[in-house]
Amino acid sequence: MTCITFTRHRDRYLFECEGHTGYSKRGCDILCSAVSCLCYTLDAYLQGAYEDGKCIGVAIYQDHWLKHMYLYDLKVNAAARGKGVGKLLIQAGLEAAKNKGYRGLYTYAQDNNLNACMFYLKAGFQIGGFDNHVYNGTSQEGKADVIFYLT
Repeated sequence: MTCITFTRHRDRYLFECEGHTGYSKRGCDILCSAVSCLCYTLDAYLQGAYEDGKCIGVAIYQDHWLKHMYLYDLKVNAAARGKGVGKLLIQAGLEAAKNKGYRGLYTYAQDNNLNACMFYLKAGFQIGGFDNHVYNGTSQEGKADVIFYLT
């Protein structure tokens, strides 16, 4: 495993990986520039999934005051979907969360994103609630967030 650390610098991230430094506009670019990643930063835990040296998935977790660590983002390359990559990233995040003293993970998905909602349920998450007001006054008014928990 290669550890990548990064810090936000204006609109970019400064990252260090095995003695190399550089800038990136998005966290995923940082993760995909290495062979593998397991990284703790001040406010985030990042986990990358790699196949033959190529990034095929990434999960970003954030520390939170709740008793559950927040799954900020989960991306899996379209060609790698359905192969268990997302579930492996979630299991790694759940283990990291428990090692940090959290009860588990939580995340949100829009109610109209059925693929994401079904994925979280199949991965073992349970629905903990709905936020029907989050998009009021926006171009996405009428949508809601589903809140998922995994322990």
